[in-house]
Amino acid sequence: MLSRAYESWLIPFLGFFLLPWATLAYAVMWDTGGHGVSGFEWLIVILAFLFDLAAYAERGRKRQAAAWRQASLRVVHRIRDPHLILGDDHEP
Repeated sequence: MLSRAYESWLIPFLGFFLLPWATLAYAVMWDTGGHGVSGFEWLIVILAFLFDLAAYAERGRKRQAAAWRQASLRVVHRIRDPHLILGDDHEP
C-alpha cells in the first residue's frame, strides 16, 4: 500500500519514524479514494498529523515531569541529610 501511495521509498521511510500516523493515513486515504487524496480524506490525514504532534508533546511533558521529579527528590534528600547541608566535617 505504501509503495502505491508514494513514488519513492524515502518519504515513507522517514514518515514511519517522524510522523507514523500521518504517513499511514495518507497511504490509506490515497488507496481508498481512487488513487489520490482529496476533500474529506485530507481531514483524516490532518487529524493523523495532529495526533502525531500530540504524541511528541506528551513525550516532552513526560520528560519534563521526570526531570522535575528527580530535582525535587535531590532537594528532599539534601534537607533530610544534615551532613549534606552542614558539611561532612561538622560535628553534631
